[in-house]
Amino acid sequence: MTDKFIPTVPPDSEKAGLGGQRIRELTAAVDAVLEIEHDVTDGAAMGFHDKVTLGILAPGAGVANKILLYAKDVDGKARLHAMDEDDGEWQITGFITEADPTERSSNSASWVNEANLSITIPIKIGELWEVYMIGEMKSVTGTGWARIHKSSGASTDAPLALSDSVITGSEYYQQIPVGNIAYQYMAFKSLVYGTADENVVYKLRWIVGNAGYTIYAQNRRFFAKRIG
Repeated sequence: MTDKFIPTVPPDSEKAGLGGQRIRELTAAVDAVLEIEHDVTDGAAMGFHDKVTLGILAPGAGVANKILLYAKDVDGKARLHAMDEDDGEWQITGFITEADPTERSSNSASWVNEANLSITIPIKIGELWEVYMIGEMKSVTGTGWARIHKSSGASTDAPLALSDSVITGSEYYQQIPVGNIAYQYMAFKSLVYGTADENVVYKLRWIVGNAGYTIYAQNRRFFAKRIG
C-alpha cells in the first residue's frame, strides 16, 4: 500500500481545482485499506470479509450485550479468544494434539499406562482444560477395559462419564469391544483444573480381564484445550 490517509491533506490554502485529484487519491487510499481484508470487486460479495487479522490485544472489561473477539499471546503464539459481558474468557484456537497411528497391544492383567502416546498440558493456576482421547480399539480374545489417566501433575482431575462407562476410584473406564471383530471407535474425556503452574501428563491406561487375553489400539489421538 502506497496511499494512506493524511488528515492535513488537502490544506485549506490549496486551489479548488485540485479537488478531483484529491478525491481520486482518497478513493485509492480507502480501496487500498479495504482490499487487505475485504472483497472490493464489483459484485454480490463486495464488502464481504476475505479474512480478519487480529493483533495481540489486552481486551479490558467485557461490554454489556456484546462479545469481544481478540488475539492473545499464549506461550509465544497468537491465539483467538472471546470475552463475554461478564468478563468470562475462552480460548478458541490453539489445541494441543498428539497422535499415534500405530497398532499397540497389551496383555497385562494389571492397570498399565500405554507408553507410546501421551499429551502434556502446560497448565497454570486457575485454568480449566478439557482433554480428549479418541481411537480405535478391540479385544479379540477376552474382556478388557481402558481409560485416560493423569499420570503426572498435582492439578485436580475430573474424568467424565461417557456411554457404558464404569467408575473406579476417581476414574471412569470403558469396556473395550470384545470378540473376533473389526476395530471399534472409542472416546474418553476429562477435565483438569490447575492448582499449580505445572505440566500435566495424560496417557491411555488399560487392563485385560484375565491372563492370556490381548487388547489392541490404533489411530489414537489426544486433544487438549483450555476452556477457562
